[in-house]
Amino acid sequence: MAKTRQEAINMFLEQVASAEKLRPETDPEIVFFKRYCIALYWRPDGMLPCHVCQEDNPRNTPMYIDETNMKSHCKLQHRKATIKCTEQKCTVLFNSLADKELHEFYCHKKAYGNNNAFHVIGSSGH
Repeated sequence: MAKTRQEAINMFLEQVASAEKLRPETDPEIVFFKRYCIALYWRPDGMLPCHVCQEDNPRNTPMYIDETNMKSHCKLQHRKATIKCTEQKCTVLFNSLADKELHEFYCHKKAYGNNNAFHVIGSSGH
């Protein structure tokens, strides 16, 4: 697993490039969540990619935030991000109900990759 934010971002970029070669996708929604799930998988321990930051970034590059600071990050950086994911251990916040529902579908119900770790987002065990 990645130890630092930069190591996680490097692994993210490498995995995204591999995924795009193996299975090209044109649907922007699927592309975003595929990248978001890759960012989740390669996150440093105790950190999560900010859903809103990653969505706002044109290349969907993750911004890793300490899990315990996610609420304050969203409050300071994304005032509209007040909707919580309904998964018990997930601390991700969203701007809209539609974003929350898409997140729950792609990240908790339909995991990308070869690992079902995304079903327990928020836990430190990958």
